[in-house]
Amino acid sequence: GDLTFDIMRRNVSKIITVTDEQLVDEMKFFGERMKMIVEPTGCLGLAGLRKLVSSGEIEKGANCGVIISGGNVDLERYCK
Repeated sequence: GDLTFDIMRRNVSKIITVTDEQLVDEMKFFGERMKMIVEPTGCLGLAGLRKLVSSGEIEKGANCGVIISGGNVDLERYCK
């Protein structure tokens, strides 16, 4: 809404986009390596960070934090 857009306009300096394939890759990473079930939108932070690292905008090995959220997953589809 209007309130959220105004906050973003004042505080967000960059927006990063990722593909559906990148989100699925991160879901697999969380499931296989971290033993966590995370919905696709909850993987956006890590997918965006990996994109910035692969492009060289963030140095590989740099200390970074990522917020992981969301467990709204259809387990039947998730297991496929």
